[in-house]
Amino acid sequence: MDFTTLNDSNIVILHFINSGTKDVILATVKIDGETQNKITVDSIHGLTFQPGDSGTITIEHEWITGNNYTVNMFTSDNMAGSYTDTA
Repeated sequence: MDFTTLNDSNIVILHFINSGTKDVILATVKIDGETQNKITVDSIHGLTFQPGDSGTITIEHEWITGNNYTVNMFTSDNMAGSYTDTA
């Protein structure tokens, strides 16, 4: 996970790899329990990550250097992944 500033906005960039055996179709992304509405997914199949697919999820989110942030990714029926990092 990368924390950066682009165009005067704080941005969190999450590098995602589907290491499972089934498609993952992202429905919701949360940071520290807050649903994120300003996200962009860069993947060959849009919001669908087929087994072995990788891509990035870019989230406009205010962050503070030194704080920990947890990103949870969900499909329509379960959690697809979780990652915690320090800004």
